[in-house]
Amino acid sequence: MPSTVWKGFLTFGLVSVPVRLYAAARSKTIHFNRLYRPRAAEGDAKPNGPESTESQGGPELPNNVLPISRVPSPINSASAQSASQLSRVTQEFRAVGGENAIDPADLVQGYEYGPNQYVVVEKSEMQDLVPKTSTTMDLQQFVKLSEVDPIFFERSYYVAPEPDGKKAYVLLLEAMRRTGYCGVATVAMHRRQHVVILRPDEHRLLAHTMYYTDEIRDAPEISVESGSVPEKELRLAEAFINALAGPFRPENFRDEYRVGLELLIEGKVRADDLIAPTPSRGTTKAGDIMEALKASLDQLQAAKQPPRRVGPKRSTSARVGKRRGG
Repeated sequence: MPSTVWKGFLTFGLVSVPVRLYAAARSKTIHFNRLYRPRAAEGDAKPNGPESTESQGGPELPNNVLPISRVPSPINSASAQSASQLSRVTQEFRAVGGENAIDPADLVQGYEYGPNQYVVVEKSEMQDLVPKTSTTMDLQQFVKLSEVDPIFFERSYYVAPEPDGKKAYVLLLEAMRRTGYCGVATVAMHRRQHVVILRPDEHRLLAHTMYYTDEIRDAPEISVESGSVPEKELRLAEAFINALAGPFRPENFRDEYRVGLELLIEGKVRADDLIAPTPSRGTTKAGDIMEALKASLDQLQAAKQPPRRVGPKRSTSARVGKRRGG
């Protein structure tokens, strides 16, 4: 069970339901640490690994220096030999044009309200404005989910009832299912006031925090003329869409970049061959759209056809005779 994100009461009218929020999804990424690899001076012998320091009479490594486990790599052995020791790095703050490092305690928050003009906002002033985490999530309105533009969805959570709130939880869940409505609620958590969409699924309630209207960026200028599409191309495009239409199965999709990066790291650890990058696809030119759609539709239709039998078909009596040993 994931950790609790928020705990309080979901209220609708005079009914209060004690609930918890659990994160329903999160982005996955691979994190790297910044390391410092000193360059060998010209004429200096390149070190051969961790054993080339203290074991050969060299200086003892400081605590923040991390020697590399030497794994001979057939891929790039030269780069592996040049990195016998690495050191974690720290980030320092320096004033523009200054040379000395600045103590982080001396930093303040400044808002640039004009070109090179700043107003300082103290931490104590900001603390007075930060909303305190509330203990209630108040349902303000009920709407149809189809009326909510998906561009407003931010993060998703599971809404789980506390043991003494299951009856009221099921009541709200069933009522929202029957009416087909979703709830719009407000809640303060994580030092911010949130608007939340509550919706029922087959087994539970889910909550989605929303972006505010002024957080949605203006769309770029896109000038298109819908009436300029030839009818033949439009019908072919519709046929292509219908051929690909089907139920959405999210398990059929994965983050190819993250998977490839994991395989790359695993290959370096094992010193195996690495995966070659796949070539990027070019943009289809306007004149090739018709042919590309036809080819795509032909591929889809061919994939749906059952495999054709090669050679003459044996008779039923011959197959039966062979099973009997005849």
